[in-house]
This record gives sequence, C-alpha cells and structure tokens, in this order.
Amino acid sequence: MQTETLYELRFRDTSGQEVGGRIGYGPGGDASVLRFLGYTKRLHYPGLLWFGLDGEHPVLGLLEDLYQIEVWRSVTGGVTWYCDFVGIYRTDTEYEDRGRLNFQGNAIGPLGIIDTVIAWSAGYTDRSEFSASAAETVLKTLVTYNATAAATAAAGRDLTFASDPFTITVEADGSGGNAITKSCSRKQLLETLRDVARIGGGDFDLVRDISNPLAWEFRWFAGQRGTDRSASVIFSRENGNLTDFRYSHRSAQATVAIVGGPGEREERQITVVTSSDYAVSNHREIFINATDQDTVAGRTAKGNEALDAARAIEVAAFNSRQVDGARYGADYCVEGLLGDLVTVVRSHDGVGVRHKITGATVAIDARGEAITLETETP
Repeated sequence: MQTETLYELRFRDTSGQEVGGRIGYGPGGDASVLRFLGYTKRLHYPGLLWFGLDGEHPVLGLLEDLYQIEVWRSVTGGVTWYCDFVGIYRTDTEYEDRGRLNFQGNAIGPLGIIDTVIAWSAGYTDRSEFSASAAETVLKTLVTYNATAAATAAAGRDLTFASDPFTITVEADGSGGNAITKSCSRKQLLETLRDVARIGGGDFDLVRDISNPLAWEFRWFAGQRGTDRSASVIFSRENGNLTDFRYSHRSAQATVAIVGGPGEREERQITVVTSSDYAVSNHREIFINATDQDTVAGRTAKGNEALDAARAIEVAAFNSRQVDGARYGADYCVEGLLGDLVTVVRSHDGVGVRHKITGATVAIDARGEAITLETETP
C-alpha cells in the first residue's frame, strides 16, 4: 500500500448526524480496532461494504438499522479527503469469540434504496409501458412513480412507496438518450433501469445532497457517468500499473434483427434493423416478435434493444497498481466516481483499447491495499 493512502470509517445516524467518532486505517491507524475493510462498486448496482471491528468497540453500541457508513479516503496523507463509498447499514452481522471478540458487518450501497418493484398494471402508458421514448425520460419516469413521494396508491400504484429516513428526488428531465420501447409491469425497478441504460446512451446514479445526507437525487449522465481519460490513463504491464490481467471477448451473436409487428402473413408489418457490428461478412440474423408495436420507431427500438444485448463486447478485470499518473481516486475514478473511459493494453497482443471502468473493489487489511478494476468496451 502506498504510504500516503489513508482510510476512515465515519458513521451517520438516521437523522443524518455523524456519531461514534472516526475510525482510521492506514499508516498510523490501529489495526486492532479496524481489523479489515473492503467494498465493491459497480455502475448501476448498489455495491457492498464489509468491515471488521473489535467486538467491544463503542460504536457498535450506537449502530442501528439504516445508519450510513461512509468510507473516506485520502491519497495525500490526510491533506485532502473524499468520500469513496456510502453504505446503508443493515443488521446482518456476525460476532466471533476466539479469545477476543470480533465483529463483522456490512452495508449496501445507495442504489439499494430504490431496489423496488414497478408496481403498475400492464399497458399503463408512461408508467409501465413506453413506446419510442427517450431513455432519460423512461428512467426518470420509472423512478419518479416507483421510488419518490409521487409513488402513491392514490396515483394508481399498487401501494405507496416508503424510503424513510431517506428522501429520493429526480433531476429535471432533459429527454436525452436513445429511443426506448419497454413493457415492464411489476418487474424489479433497478433491473429495468439497467436494461434501459444498457441501450440508452448514458448512465444513471443516485447523488447525495452535500447539505443533507438523507437526500438523494436520481440523475442521468449522457454518454457515461465518468470522464474520458483514455488519452492520459493507460493501463499496461509496461507501465507497471496492471497485474493479474483477465480478459474475455464475445463476438456479436446477432447483427441484424427482423422485427415482426402486427398483422398476418403478407400483411404483417416487418422492420429490419442492423447493428453497428453489421457487415456482409458478419451477417447474423434474429427474429423479434413485436406484435404490440405498430410503428416503425417502436419496432426499431425493439430491434436495437435485442441487438445491443447480442453485440460484440470485450471485458477485462485486473489489479491496479497505484503509480504516478494512474492513482485510483486521483487520476481516474476521481473522488470515487465510476464510469471513466481509460485505455487498457491487452496483455496477450499488446493492443490498446478504450474501456469503460464499470466496477472497482477496494480491500484493505494488515498486508496493505488492493484495488481491482472491472472494465468493458463502451
């Protein structure tokens, strides 16, 4: 672990107030108090924090369900700090007594607050049914009517949503992204949001209000959540910032979709959609049954959704060594934000490819700090 990297755990109660003091880890930190610390983050997923404490630490007498546990990190020896992860504590805990009492707890990331159901009846326009609508609009509408104060039984939802003590709001809609056609009655909200974002041309996230730690705003990020750093952040064996490289490539499973709309036999409405991977030498067909789509735009959106799920993609995972120019939290994933575009030089052929950082796992124990990144072609 770099000698300047420091970590702290900070705790907030259900009123948002910081309680229990701060527990440090790193050079000068007391490993007999904080036994271990780790957390994993992935775009569009809640993520998870796990930590071990001395079982008699006084903060354990304060911890309650839905407290927030923040991981703060400094790469400047404590000169500047940023919050790298916020976890919502649940009372899934373990104690172990082997001569001394040990405690292990975990906390799920903020997106877990909206991991609920799209509790609207089938065919309800702009609630559970969307036709050629902008991806940003679909995402924000789904969150508004399933995970905010507008998600009420009086408005037509199966039941009123509750997120106490947290408040969820939604950023104003800019109608950005690709056209989406979606039927999602009574499906899981977060899973549906991921499906839409995958083909929508952007990312989404919950962003905490800096002045109110109980308030979160759902936002859309055109293109990607992070910044294009592919010209400055290059991961490779030669640069000494990439080890234990794991890579996989999947060729396109389909490149052209024949989408069948309403009608029968020769009267059936057919729309042909091709993907960006299409070439005469890469002609792979699929048929999509879309009898509910009576417009070309709707059938095209259905075809694009299927083709995106079948697109060619390469995925990598590797350990990121913290060297100058490639420091987690400073040179990429600045202040903990995922979604940056970087260059990954493949170990097997030396080719550099632009990848998007979709996940990061940070683990800290007495041996030091280990950071593993997950990336994929955007």
